[in-house]
Amino acid sequence: MDDAPLHQVNRETRDRTVHLVLKDGRSFMAQVTRVSPDSTFWYAGDSKVAWSARTAEISSISFKSRKKGAVKGLIIGGLILLPTAILVTYVDAEDSEGVAGVIKGTVSGALWGLGTGALLGTRTTYVFLPPRAVQTPIGNP
Repeated sequence: MDDAPLHQVNRETRDRTVHLVLKDGRSFMAQVTRVSPDSTFWYAGDSKVAWSARTAEISSISFKSRKKGAVKGLIIGGLILLPTAILVTYVDAEDSEGVAGVIKGTVSGALWGLGTGALLGTRTTYVFLPPRAVQTPIGNP
């Protein structure tokens, strides 16, 4: 495996509890996970015993990110209530607050989405695929 993807996996899983699945089906709630090109090390649950496996035996590593969930919720919440606020403004123009109502509606949707997204989080999964075979010609064609 290349160092760049492994560096990203290690950076994003630092100080997180992750769900690590091996290709043989065993799964662990792992802490202090470190992935290198050859081996992966982790602590399972609350144990003080380090576990390890060849990186080629890892099927996936996943974790929940509340920060990414909050950002996603902020965007989705704002985008969902923006058309609703615009529709309400134009359907009932006499009782609406105009542009201020659109802004209030969009902001309230964004804040609602921010809170919901932070509460639920979003799951990130890294799937470890076996390397592809590369066919190289032998000799001159």
